[in-house]
Amino acid sequence: HPDPITETSTLSSIIPPKWSIKLRLPEATIKEGRLTNLQLESVIYACEQHERMIPGTQYRSGFFMGDGPGVGKGRQIAGIILENFIRGRKRAIWISISSDLIDDAKRDICDIGGGAIPIHDLRDYGNNKDLNSFEELNQGVIFCTYSLLVRNGAGGGKDQSRLTQIVKWAGEDFDGVLAFDEAHKAKNIRIPKKGRHKLSQALRTNGTKSATAVIEIQQQLPLARVVYVSATGASEPEHLLYASRLGLWGPGTSFDTPDTFVREIRSGGTGAMELLAMELKQLGQYLARSLSFKGAEFEVVEEEIDQEFMLKYDKAVELWSDIISHFSGFCKKGIENLTRKEINQLRSQLWGANQRFWGQICMAAKVKGVVRIANEAIQQGKCVVIGLQNTGESVATEEESGCSAACNLLKNFIEKFGVKVMTTEEKEQILERIDALQLPINPLDEIIDLLGGPKRVAEMTGRSVRQVCVRGEWTLVKRIKSDSSGDAINIRERKKFMSGKKLVAIISEAASTGISLHADRRVKNTRRRVHITLQLPWSADRAVQQMGRSHRSNQSSAPEFKLIMTPIGGEWRFASAVAERLQQLGAMTQGDRRATGGSGLTNFAIDPRYGPEALEKVFNCLSDGSLPPFAEDAVNELEFLETEYENDFEKFATVAMTALQKAGMFGHGDSETFPTVNVFLNRLFGVKLCLQGQIFSFWHVLMEILIRDAKMRGEYQDGITDIASELKLKDEEILHQNPATNAHTSLLTLWGDRGVSWEEAKEFLDSQNDEVAGFYKKKDPQNDAFYNIILALAKKQEVHGKRRRIYHTTLPHAGHRPEEVSNFKLRNDYDKLDLEEAEKIWKEIYEYSKDHCGHSARSSSCKGKDVCVYKKRMYVYNILTGSVFPFWEEIKKSVAIKNPRDDEFSVKVSDSELSNAVLKIMIRLCE
Repeated sequence: HPDPITETSTLSSIIPPKWSIKLRLPEATIKEGRLTNLQLESVIYACEQHERMIPGTQYRSGFFMGDGPGVGKGRQIAGIILENFIRGRKRAIWISISSDLIDDAKRDICDIGGGAIPIHDLRDYGNNKDLNSFEELNQGVIFCTYSLLVRNGAGGGKDQSRLTQIVKWAGEDFDGVLAFDEAHKAKNIRIPKKGRHKLSQALRTNGTKSATAVIEIQQQLPLARVVYVSATGASEPEHLLYASRLGLWGPGTSFDTPDTFVREIRSGGTGAMELLAMELKQLGQYLARSLSFKGAEFEVVEEEIDQEFMLKYDKAVELWSDIISHFSGFCKKGIENLTRKEINQLRSQLWGANQRFWGQICMAAKVKGVVRIANEAIQQGKCVVIGLQNTGESVATEEESGCSAACNLLKNFIEKFGVKVMTTEEKEQILERIDALQLPINPLDEIIDLLGGPKRVAEMTGRSVRQVCVRGEWTLVKRIKSDSSGDAINIRERKKFMSGKKLVAIISEAASTGISLHADRRVKNTRRRVHITLQLPWSADRAVQQMGRSHRSNQSSAPEFKLIMTPIGGEWRFASAVAERLQQLGAMTQGDRRATGGSGLTNFAIDPRYGPEALEKVFNCLSDGSLPPFAEDAVNELEFLETEYENDFEKFATVAMTALQKAGMFGHGDSETFPTVNVFLNRLFGVKLCLQGQIFSFWHVLMEILIRDAKMRGEYQDGITDIASELKLKDEEILHQNPATNAHTSLLTLWGDRGVSWEEAKEFLDSQNDEVAGFYKKKDPQNDAFYNIILALAKKQEVHGKRRRIYHTTLPHAGHRPEEVSNFKLRNDYDKLDLEEAEKIWKEIYEYSKDHCGHSARSSSCKGKDVCVYKKRMYVYNILTGSVFPFWEEIKKSVAIKNPRDDEFSVKVSDSELSNAVLKIMIRLCE
């Protein structure tokens, strides 16, 4: 492959099964490197899977290609189609996300030696036409988009649909390739967490048309050779419901039905999704490689907000508080005259406008930072890519030139809906207050203007109009002329950027698919890219796609990624959503969450279990005006309580609760439940800046405490973990072997040393740049006087832009522990040791714990001293490894973590080096 390709340690440790198929691709395709060895691997395993049927069904097995940008997914699809074409399967179906990508498909097939294979654009043929009546369609590839696939014909009936048209062309016995490019387009199926819900029911109530069509076409073409292609794979089990050809449920599996599969994997947490990725690779059904991020740099840039902006923001908060009050009062009074549906629609409009307004404000807060970073990059000989989601065109098409996008959005909302909920005088007062805010214009237009205007900035978005500043006056102009298209303009703009005529490119989600902006060696502009993320997408699927525009194969340099964040608490909703998704996404995208951990995004992660639990405690504390005992030590570290509230928590609670109520946090009085995390973070926009940061910090601290306590109880699941520094295999028993792939399940008994020597501990401490880090002993050790020493190592912990002092703990006999201690706790409960005293205690415990248990340290005898491992360095681990899903029920009964409050459990996935240097991925069972 022309560029370094990587795979995470967990997936790279899994060896896929040996293949038996022999490819018939043209000799030149392989010898001339038209398909690299990496790409050939996918072609081989896909074709190998296609030779099998899913046990107990009439369906052919499928393959999931999870490669990231830069590996060449298009060429791999082309390779699979060419191989089957040579074998006599002259028809194929290629479904993609955009009609523009047909040119890429034609190029890929031609480049690998398949120039004789025609690719037909389904758009060229009428809805009601019989495709078999066209002679040119006797063979070749039908190229279709997801949006076209779900479209009905002129009659509107199912028999006139594009899906039916394709199925008739293919025929019931069709055994050619059916490729779903960007397959995550079909992922939107939601099965409720409680109750039994069939897949068909979920599709009717919670599924998109694309998801329904993808599942239906697979059912109607049971012998099709299905390939799922997606760089983002799945972050949740329901995102795999369209992938029925992976055989994850049904006869001969651990899951009878799709909804059983979803509930069971969901209950196992992210560890279960990580296991699933490894299982699929081991069975030869899944590969996920990605362009190495070596050389790429990630930085979270915290942009400060000046006093002028803060004052404007707080004025906007006061305005929105009054608007919410009007709407809330109207809904309460009008409940007798309005239907529930009408009230819900009104509230939906209110909160939709609210969220769009604050989204524009957040972008406006970053304009100075974006321009500063962009200018610095250009001065350093680099060029700039700015990524965002929304352009604000829907506002720009209606607004007066030079008007603030946020203000105009709000004015349009009040003009349309205000007449229903307020008097004419009240409405006019609100409109006057909107004008008085004097908020900045559309942030996108301001950025373009400050960076030199349209002549210097290449804009690749979906909008048709924009504002341009001419001699100090803003004018609304057409971006797309009547004789042109948005796609054509975006292509021209891309060429200007790639040639170096323009050194800044702005790209929106609407235009991001298929556009490459990397430092390609084949183009003139090979400057290093600085990719600024102005606006975070709500999902990791979109984040991965956006980042992939500037990081691809054949680049002269890897990009610098800059994620701009502001102290606006509500904005963390987007950051936390992406952080959580990227963590989970590793389970299917790149094997495990450590793949994205270096990006800096995980600092903003909100734990999906403990985040909501902490939020409930926040509301209880604020309502009661008091703190639970478990939270008192951490709250002491919140500086604002001391500086602004004189350590009077009740005073803070009163102020915070009043502000949250004015922001509409608790609905309109018809719900007794607390808001969800997403609602909380959305509504937090409507609190004055300083206070919203304090509320966010309080919530984040409580979440940290809950996670810390869960770790101490051994209940926290944090992905794949190292179980010991050195392991030796004592025994191995093969429990099961898959006759088709020879994948086997083994029960291992391992003997491991989990201790940390003095030399290693000293090395850890020397790497710290923290005056508090060091060796400590408890002031009151109680019954553990002999083992009274810890090494506290600083952990950087973000709490809304401020550093909290949290420390990991390491023990001589047990290594790195999940327990964490705060700076406050170290000061109050521990004494710091000098190095001489620490060395003596550490070495004594390290040597003693090799052969003696903790009971022996307290008394001269232990009844089970020969087998007792309490506080021993040397530890016995019972490990299930290999193909583990056939034993799912047994795993559930044996895993070490169980949540007594519900049916959720967490799978402890571990890795470590055996003495023979083979990395094993395994599930740790109860000892």
